[in-house]
Amino acid sequence: MANMLEGGGRTPLLPPAELAEMGFSIVAYPLSLIGVAAAAMRRALLGLRDGNIPPPEDLPSFQVGLSGGLSRPECHPSSAVLVNVRLSRQT
Repeated sequence: MANMLEGGGRTPLLPPAELAEMGFSIVAYPLSLIGVAAAAMRRALLGLRDGNIPPPEDLPSFQVGLSGGLSRPECHPSSAVLVNVRLSRQT
């Protein structure tokens, strides 16, 4: 596993394809996810302040269940705390 700690880690930031060539099968970009989420929350809050409610396609679905094809809770994006990019296909 390669941990790409953006903005302060010792490991140089590399794209997933290059890490796969080096033999890594999983890579984490934890601060990228937090930064993107924070920016989206800021845009949403500014929009709400101005009276704009996000459209339904931008909101999470609360109809998550195992009958919908999910076999593990961590498969649903809204349940992820740390999202890993899998570099190799699992069969």
